[in-house]
Amino acid sequence: MPVHKHGDKQFLKDFRRELDVKKTAAHRLNVMMEKKKKEKQDAKISMEEMRADSTHGRVTSHKRLAAMVAQFGDSVLASSYKKSELLMLCNAYGIPFTRAMKKDEIGKLLAVAISKFTSMPFPINLAEHLRSETVVSRLGQPGNAIKIRIFSAAAHS
Repeated sequence: MPVHKHGDKQFLKDFRRELDVKKTAAHRLNVMMEKKKKEKQDAKISMEEMRADSTHGRVTSHKRLAAMVAQFGDSVLASSYKKSELLMLCNAYGIPFTRAMKKDEIGKLLAVAISKFTSMPFPINLAEHLRSETVVSRLGQPGNAIKIRIFSAAAHS
């Protein structure tokens, strides 16, 4: 039977306490991250809410987007919205984009534009009926083609 010294027990007690402190700190960090994630979700304004905004230039929606960017930074738009929604917002703010751009790039462009404007310059571009588009013709040489797009204006049901 091994002989235990007082130092062994104290070492084990200290080790367990340190392990418990680390677990508590990791748990606290997870709780704080979840809280911040929930705050971002609560601050998000949905596309439906933006479309329903009846203020001139959708000022209310613009102010909520500006507050969201101010509170959480440039990356919040990319993490909160789908790429198609970001592209629609680019149209509403008159920002040129390519579909090859990544969400982060689009989000940063939008954040800069949102801070420059006092309202959405082209709020009609958020309309539901402008979402579907069809390429009807490609003009020019391959590689330098010009696409002509026609947006459908289907009636709402």
